[in-house]
Amino acid sequence: LERSLQAKIVVPMAVSLAFGILFATVITLVLIPALYVILEDVKKTVPQAFNSFGRAIRSYALFDQPDSRREFWQFFWVHIALLLVLLIVDGIVARTGLLPMGVIALSYLFAMTLPITAAICRRLVDLEWSRWWALLLIIPLLGFVVLLIMTLFPGKHALQVESVNEAGDLSHSPVTDSGF
Repeated sequence: LERSLQAKIVVPMAVSLAFGILFATVITLVLIPALYVILEDVKKTVPQAFNSFGRAIRSYALFDQPDSRREFWQFFWVHIALLLVLLIVDGIVARTGLLPMGVIALSYLFAMTLPITAAICRRLVDLEWSRWWALLLIIPLLGFVVLLIMTLFPGKHALQVESVNEAGDLSHSPVTDSGF
């Protein structure tokens, strides 16, 4: 160990410079490119998710057409995000005294009851299960959780439609004759 005053000053500075360069290298070579990849994925996924949400809202009365797993879950996560935003707005509005707590969020949930039920039924059609399983929604919380677990299984019809849509050619669709 050095006993000189200069060494006592230079050694901690050299160690901190070395760790700073190492840390900056890791950030530059690993973290920033990873964040760019995540940003590109978000740029693709968010518009698709809002499109799925819009399709689910527009087809709120269609219970017999299949919905792919991706469409259902994009709809579900946008629904949850909107619900969280509305809960925050609800808390702010309730604090001002304009409305009682929960009015905005409950109104949204009431309006979304039919689209959510229709989306679950369309997902069950894709799984080739009976839409009567949607009656599990009557059971508080447990029924909803069971149905969400059921929607995780891979579907039958929507997989064929997705593979056709990815190829971009509808003329050789395996589901063109089945009425979907």
